[in-house]
Amino acid sequence: MFSSSCQVTSMRVLPTRSAKAPATVRVSASVKQKQLIFRQATAEDLVDIKRMVLKERMNPLGLPADRFIIAEDAEGKVMGFGQLQQQPNAEHVQFLELRTLIVTDAARGQGVGSAVVKHLLETPAAMTTDVYLSTLGSSIPFYKKAGFTLVPIRQIPRAMWFEALAGSVVASLVAQDRLVVLMRAAPENTVDNSAASSQTVL
Repeated sequence: MFSSSCQVTSMRVLPTRSAKAPATVRVSASVKQKQLIFRQATAEDLVDIKRMVLKERMNPLGLPADRFIIAEDAEGKVMGFGQLQQQPNAEHVQFLELRTLIVTDAARGQGVGSAVVKHLLETPAAMTTDVYLSTLGSSIPFYKKAGFTLVPIRQIPRAMWFEALAGSVVASLVAQDRLVVLMRAAPENTVDNSAASSQTVL
């Protein structure tokens, strides 16, 4: 369970061996001398995920366990987590929203957040679909390293309008920062567009 203090210094989800637990895990490259094991979140994780989300003053809505990926170290200690949520835009074209990226205090500064983002962006769905996210302006450099670019206000998908508006108020009042929307184009779409451009006759 997570610590009940306001500043969480460690986060652990007791490993389960029930039939609902994922049969396979994926091990990442070393993150500052530590290996990360990624697994699908289970119902047992959800109470602690919600608790951590509230402590971080993040949006507590839309937190089904089956969308979350948990990052653990080799000893089963939870280091962080994140989720991808499928969204429709105004033209009914699907896109993914990267949400609820949280790294425990004890794991910060070790590249865990970057590893979780990389893992999520390498899922099959994210390889063929544009991925959006809303975040504080101060986080832009972090996400730019993962290939995200700033989305102009007029180009924000309608499915994110309310979240962007409400988040802007919270960001200003709580964090004294601005809220921005970023996007990473699907790699396959980028390749297709590049190929089409190379075939254009001038």
